[in-house]
Amino acid sequence: QSTWGDFHLYLSEMGFITEQGLRALEGYKYKSGGYSALDNILNPFWEACVSFVPKWVAPNLLTLIGALLMVSSFAVMLPFDFGLSKNVPSWCFFVAALFQFAYQTLDAIDGKHARNTKTSSPLGQLFDHSLDAFSTTFLALTLCQALRLGDSLNTILLSFAIQVGFFACTWNEMHTETLHTHIGNFGVTESELLIIAILLFTGAFGQDTIGYPLAKTPIGPYLPSFAQGLRFYEPFLYLFFVCSILTVLYLAADSIKHTHNRVKAISQFLPVVLLFIGGLIWRETALFHKYPGLLMLAGGVIFSLVIAKMIICALTKMDFPAVQLETFYVVLAGIVFRVIEPFCPVAVRDLAFFGFVISAFAIHLLFAHGVITQITNRLGIYCFTVGRRPAEVPSKKRE
Repeated sequence: QSTWGDFHLYLSEMGFITEQGLRALEGYKYKSGGYSALDNILNPFWEACVSFVPKWVAPNLLTLIGALLMVSSFAVMLPFDFGLSKNVPSWCFFVAALFQFAYQTLDAIDGKHARNTKTSSPLGQLFDHSLDAFSTTFLALTLCQALRLGDSLNTILLSFAIQVGFFACTWNEMHTETLHTHIGNFGVTESELLIIAILLFTGAFGQDTIGYPLAKTPIGPYLPSFAQGLRFYEPFLYLFFVCSILTVLYLAADSIKHTHNRVKAISQFLPVVLLFIGGLIWRETALFHKYPGLLMLAGGVIFSLVIAKMIICALTKMDFPAVQLETFYVVLAGIVFRVIEPFCPVAVRDLAFFGFVISAFAIHLLFAHGVITQITNRLGIYCFTVGRRPAEVPSKKRE
């Protein structure tokens, strides 16, 4: 066999999912937490869209295309600003809004297409939700760019708030066996469309408008002293932070109610704590002030990897370890860069930092490939092709 074939086999045999987990995966049944009012309103549109998808297109391919569109929604802005603090051309926000709406539509119809083609599988569930977790990073970054948050603490808080909400939903599913994508009539769909609306508003009226000081508006004279320095978007941003905290607390209370080991359940939030500490450490480096977008991108990729592991544990009934080595990697890398910065040439420092960003993607991709290999081999299916694999004919052992 080829070297690649041997490596592919190694990933399958030495993967993250245990043999017991693979057996549990075969009997997994998805249990939805229901739909919001807006989901039900948009459902006829989604049904119409899925009717145009050819039967030979794999549902996971729709999911992948949607994720690539989400990546592109931020990538169009990168050539104009690495620092999340400058004005970028208005068309970038219209393109980002279009791409994100397309992502949201594809995310809504991939499951429908899987049911239409009778190709629903635990792999589809894992692939869909893992790429959703991955996509939240780019959702947050486009919003940071629109608001020109730059290297402020709000950049970390906004990115963190969006991803910790996804983490809490997955953590709740692991303990309740039900995925809740909304609370009341507000959830994922509403949040995504709200961000799309903000992008459209920014494209139409400019970043200066959405960041206009409240003190200069007609309500300025009536504002209390502590609010005089606020910009137009900031009250909404802080309201979002409060709503995120309340959502996490609600999901935490629900999860703890359904678990027999509360200490273990709470300890599973350790990766969240470590990533937040890592973000604060990195904020003290010159690199964060120079490349806040790239740093939040790397951190978001690692965060989404941790969420992907939790999704797998929810699907396979495996224990989710509180200690995730990738989170320590983020913290330790931040400490190392903070220590060496005063003595390291800028060019060498930046090159090492780019290596760190690339390594975050490499870690995630290697893990994803290993897990997909395990599941497709076990279930006898393909990831991006409709149909089942032909039964393998046993071959003689090589001499």
